[in-house]
Amino acid sequence: MAPPEPLFTHWARLAPLQPETSWTLDGDMLIERRGRIERPLPLSTLRRLRLSVAPGGRGRVAWLTFAAARATIPSHGLRGSNGAASFAPLIRAIAAVAADAAPGARFTTTAFAQRELLTLTAGLLGLGIGALLLASLAAGMAGLGIALAARLSFGLILIFAVTPWLGRDGGAFDPRHIPPGLLG
Repeated sequence: MAPPEPLFTHWARLAPLQPETSWTLDGDMLIERRGRIERPLPLSTLRRLRLSVAPGGRGRVAWLTFAAARATIPSHGLRGSNGAASFAPLIRAIAAVAADAAPGARFTTTAFAQRELLTLTAGLLGLGIGALLLASLAAGMAGLGIALAARLSFGLILIFAVTPWLGRDGGAFDPRHIPPGLLG
Protein backbone atom coordinates (compact mmCIF):
# COMPACT_ATOMS: atom_id res chain seq x y z
CA MET A 1 0.00 0.00 0.00
CA ALA A 2 1.38 3.41 -0.98
CA PRO A 3 1.91 6.06 1.71
CA PRO A 4 -0.76 8.79 1.84
CA GLU A 5 -0.25 11.87 -0.29
CA PRO A 6 0.93 14.86 1.82
CA LEU A 7 -1.53 17.71 2.17
CA PHE A 8 0.82 20.49 1.07
CA THR A 9 4.36 20.75 -0.20
CA HIS A 10 5.89 24.23 -0.40
CA TRP A 11 9.41 25.34 -1.12
CA ALA A 12 11.48 28.49 -1.10
CA ARG A 13 15.06 29.50 -1.66
CA LEU A 14 15.89 31.48 1.47
CA ALA A 15 19.43 32.57 0.60
CA PRO A 16 21.54 32.35 -2.57
CA LEU A 17 24.04 29.82 -1.22
CA GLN A 18 21.63 27.70 0.84
CA PRO A 19 19.83 24.68 -0.53
CA GLU A 20 16.16 24.95 -1.32
CA THR A 21 13.90 24.58 1.72
CA SER A 22 10.58 22.77 1.50
CA TRP A 23 7.78 22.33 4.00
CA THR A 24 5.37 19.42 3.79
CA LEU A 25 2.30 19.07 5.96
CA ASP A 26 1.57 15.36 6.35
CA GLY A 27 -1.24 14.69 8.83
CA ASP A 28 -0.21 16.40 12.05
CA MET A 29 3.50 16.43 11.13
CA LEU A 30 5.24 19.40 9.51
CA ILE A 31 8.35 18.20 7.70
CA GLU A 32 11.04 20.73 6.86
CA ARG A 33 13.60 19.67 4.24
CA ARG A 34 16.66 21.80 3.65
CA GLY A 35 18.72 20.12 0.99
CA ARG A 36 19.31 16.56 2.25
CA ILE A 37 18.47 17.36 5.87
CA GLU A 38 14.93 16.47 6.90
CA ARG A 39 13.47 17.68 10.19
CA PRO A 40 10.07 16.38 11.34
CA LEU A 41 8.15 18.85 13.53
CA PRO A 42 5.08 17.33 15.21
CA LEU A 43 2.32 19.94 15.48
CA SER A 44 1.20 18.33 18.76
CA THR A 45 4.28 19.94 20.38
CA LEU A 46 3.58 23.42 18.96
CA ARG A 47 3.69 26.07 21.68
CA ARG A 48 3.30 29.26 19.66
CA LEU A 49 2.61 30.43 16.14
CA ARG A 50 3.38 34.10 15.54
CA LEU A 51 2.51 35.90 12.33
CA SER A 52 4.28 39.08 11.38
CA VAL A 53 3.50 41.54 8.61
CA ALA A 54 6.31 43.80 7.43
CA PRO A 55 5.63 47.54 7.35
CA GLY A 56 3.73 48.31 4.16
CA GLY A 57 2.22 44.81 4.11
CA ARG A 58 4.69 43.41 1.57
CA GLY A 59 6.38 40.57 3.43
CA ARG A 60 4.95 38.10 5.89
CA VAL A 61 6.68 35.62 8.19
CA ALA A 62 5.39 32.82 10.39
CA TRP A 63 7.44 31.84 13.43
CA LEU A 64 6.61 28.44 14.88
CA THR A 65 7.93 27.54 18.31
CA PHE A 66 7.85 23.86 19.23
CA ALA A 67 8.85 22.13 22.46
CA ALA A 68 12.36 21.44 21.18
CA ALA A 69 12.72 23.41 17.95
CA ARG A 70 11.86 26.57 16.05
CA ALA A 71 10.93 27.09 12.43
CA THR A 72 10.57 30.21 10.30
CA ILE A 73 8.42 30.23 7.18
CA PRO A 74 8.77 33.38 5.03
CA SER A 75 6.27 34.40 2.39
CA HIS A 76 8.85 35.61 -0.13
CA GLY A 77 9.69 33.01 -2.73
CA LEU A 78 7.29 30.45 -1.26
CA ARG A 79 5.66 28.39 -4.00
CA GLY A 80 3.33 25.43 -3.83
CA SER A 81 3.61 22.17 -5.74
CA ASN A 82 1.42 23.72 -8.47
CA GLY A 83 3.71 26.78 -8.81
CA ALA A 84 1.26 29.28 -7.29
CA ALA A 85 2.13 31.55 -4.36
CA SER A 86 1.18 29.55 -1.31
CA PHE A 87 1.95 31.21 1.99
CA ALA A 88 -1.70 31.71 3.01
CA PRO A 89 -2.93 28.14 2.32
CA LEU A 90 0.07 26.60 4.09
CA ILE A 91 -0.30 28.74 7.23
CA ARG A 92 -4.08 28.22 7.31
CA ALA A 93 -3.57 24.45 7.11
CA ILE A 94 -0.86 24.46 9.80
CA ALA A 95 -2.99 26.60 12.13
CA ALA A 96 -6.09 24.45 11.62
CA VAL A 97 -4.23 21.20 12.31
CA ALA A 98 -2.34 22.72 15.25
CA ALA A 99 -5.57 24.00 16.82
CA ASP A 100 -6.73 20.39 17.18
CA ALA A 101 -3.35 18.74 17.84
CA ALA A 102 -2.03 21.31 20.36
CA PRO A 103 -4.95 22.94 22.20
CA GLY A 104 -2.57 24.85 24.52
CA ALA A 105 -0.72 26.59 21.69
CA ARG A 106 -0.87 30.38 21.41
CA PHE A 107 -1.61 32.07 18.10
CA THR A 108 -0.50 35.71 18.04
CA THR A 109 0.60 38.51 15.76
CA THR A 110 3.61 40.78 16.13
CA ALA A 111 2.89 43.94 14.18
CA PHE A 112 4.79 46.28 16.49
CA ALA A 113 5.61 45.44 20.07
CA GLN A 114 4.48 48.74 21.58
CA ARG A 115 5.13 47.80 25.19
CA GLU A 116 8.69 46.66 24.47
CA LEU A 117 9.36 49.75 22.36
CA LEU A 118 8.19 52.08 25.15
CA THR A 119 10.23 50.15 27.72
CA LEU A 120 13.34 50.55 25.56
CA THR A 121 12.62 54.27 25.14
CA ALA A 122 12.15 54.67 28.89
CA GLY A 123 15.43 52.88 29.56
CA LEU A 124 17.35 55.08 27.14
CA LEU A 125 15.71 58.20 28.58
CA GLY A 126 16.66 57.07 32.09
CA LEU A 127 20.29 56.58 31.00
CA GLY A 128 20.25 60.05 29.45
CA ILE A 129 18.92 61.58 32.66
CA GLY A 130 21.65 59.85 34.67
CA ALA A 131 24.35 61.02 32.24
CA LEU A 132 22.98 64.58 32.39
CA LEU A 133 23.13 64.57 36.18
CA LEU A 134 26.69 63.22 36.24
CA ALA A 135 27.86 65.74 33.64
CA SER A 136 26.27 68.64 35.49
CA LEU A 137 27.81 67.55 38.80
CA ALA A 138 31.24 67.18 37.16
CA ALA A 139 30.93 70.68 35.65
CA GLY A 140 29.92 72.22 38.99
CA MET A 141 26.40 73.14 37.79
CA ALA A 142 24.33 70.87 40.01
CA GLY A 143 21.32 73.21 40.14
CA LEU A 144 20.95 73.37 36.37
CA GLY A 145 21.46 69.60 36.03
CA ILE A 146 18.80 68.82 38.62
CA ALA A 147 16.33 71.23 37.01
CA LEU A 148 16.82 69.68 33.55
CA ALA A 149 16.70 66.13 34.93
CA ALA A 150 13.43 66.90 36.70
CA ARG A 151 11.87 68.09 33.45
CA LEU A 152 13.07 65.01 31.59
CA SER A 153 11.82 62.76 34.39
CA PHE A 154 8.30 64.02 33.77
CA GLY A 155 8.42 62.43 30.31
CA LEU A 156 9.64 59.21 31.92
CA ILE A 157 6.71 59.27 34.34
CA LEU A 158 4.28 59.73 31.44
CA ILE A 159 5.77 56.76 29.61
CA PHE A 160 5.39 54.51 32.66
CA ALA A 161 1.83 55.76 33.19
CA VAL A 162 0.81 54.48 29.74
CA THR A 163 2.48 51.05 29.77
CA PRO A 164 -0.16 49.17 31.85
CA TRP A 165 -2.74 49.78 29.12
CA LEU A 166 -0.56 48.31 26.40
CA GLY A 167 -1.15 44.57 26.23
CA ARG A 168 1.66 42.08 25.74
CA ASP A 169 -0.22 39.76 23.40
CA GLY A 170 -3.07 41.93 22.24
CA GLY A 171 -2.81 40.36 18.79
CA ALA A 172 -4.18 36.91 19.62
CA PHE A 173 -6.35 35.33 16.93
CA ASP A 174 -8.45 32.24 16.38
CA PRO A 175 -6.43 29.69 14.36
CA ARG A 176 -9.52 28.44 12.54
CA HIS A 177 -10.50 31.97 11.42
CA ILE A 178 -7.30 33.90 10.67
CA PRO A 179 -7.98 37.55 9.83
CA PRO A 180 -7.53 38.09 6.08
CA GLY A 181 -5.08 40.98 6.44
CA LEU A 182 -2.51 38.77 8.13
CA LEU A 183 -1.95 36.37 5.27
CA GLY A 184 -2.41 38.67 2.31
